[in-house]
Amino acid sequence: MTALRHRRDFSRHDRQIARLRLAERLPGREAALLDTGCCGMVGALGMLEAKYDLSLKVDAPLVSPVTNQPNDAAIAASGTSCRPQIDDVTPR
Repeated sequence: MTALRHRRDFSRHDRQIARLRLAERLPGREAALLDTGCCGMVGALGMLEAKYDLSLKVDAPLVSPVTNQPNDAAIAASGTSCRPQIDDVTPR
């Protein structure tokens, strides 16, 4: 399982570690935390046609680490907007 570091979590290291430890308790799973930054959606802002290109630029550092995960890796994203962005801009 790979967990993405949500932008609001950068100052909350203890929450990140707690989520990682919880994920590691799943049977047969290893967990890793990707330092990916913001997904670029910023709520509904990234859905606006006028902001779409900006959203993709902000998201660029996330695409490669997510795409490079093994095909059987589960990707967990704590941000509600992050999940559809990952679905839209990565082959996952």
